[in-house]
Amino acid sequence: MSVGTVISQPISDLTFIKGDPVTIGDQHNPVPVLVVEFWATWCPPCRDSIPHLTDIQQKFQNVTILGVTYEKDVDKITEFVKSMGDKMNYTVAVDTNESAKNAIFTPSNARGIPTAYILVKNKIVWQGHPMGENFETELQNAISQVESIVEQIALPRITESFDDLMQKPVKELKTILEDRGISIVGCLEKPDFAK
Repeated sequence: MSVGTVISQPISDLTFIKGDPVTIGDQHNPVPVLVVEFWATWCPPCRDSIPHLTDIQQKFQNVTILGVTYEKDVDKITEFVKSMGDKMNYTVAVDTNESAKNAIFTPSNARGIPTAYILVKNKIVWQGHPMGENFETELQNAISQVESIVEQIALPRITESFDDLMQKPVKELKTILEDRGISIVGCLEKPDFAK
């Protein structure tokens, strides 16, 4: 797993402590720009980066920042997040099954925490320290990339019913999805494409 890798298997088994739940790699409703930051309560550099990530979240409202820890004590983490209050004002989750760790962190050969990943439509476009000098620049580049994609697509909204879409050939359904930048990974049968 490295820059350029697409997260194609949804990671939906996180335990959310703060913020709205996010499925990493959700092909049907992906978050356009997602920052996944691995951290831990016992890590001083991680604690130092928390106010910075809160500032970034406030500055970039169209980005979702997701702090992920794979510590096992959910109660301890919940207390820590509560104690941080507004200093930790972004989405926080516990990776109790280590699915995010095993899908993103470990394969990327990360050397320690905190490590952040910027994902654009589920594709890793940057990896590094969340307080690194180029983090914010790379995040702005990711936002610009999404805005450019949206401008280029400008395709009409699909208003046909499921039954109408089921009348179309699979090839046409694939084209409709691909033209809109929607992944067809996991679509096996015609109803999968129509949904």
